[in-house]
Amino acid sequence: MEAVEQQARTTGGYVTEQERKAGPAVGVTIHAADCPKISRPVTTLDATKAQYALIKDRGFHHPCQHCRPDKTLGIVKG
Repeated sequence: MEAVEQQARTTGGYVTEQERKAGPAVGVTIHAADCPKISRPVTTLDATKAQYALIKDRGFHHPCQHCRPDKTLGIVKG
């Protein structure tokens, strides 16, 4: 996990963190790569893929409420 997070941090990217409840994934949180709230293994994303996931499939992919990648990606105003 540390190698993937380090790679994402150095490229200024984003990561996905699967949420599980006794079995299959029930959703995916998208974080900025340097978010301190990441607690599970992650997969890296570039900005385009992170933006697409947050716009296209809002029911499954959602932004971390701490680092708010949706704001940095220009998806929400405020």
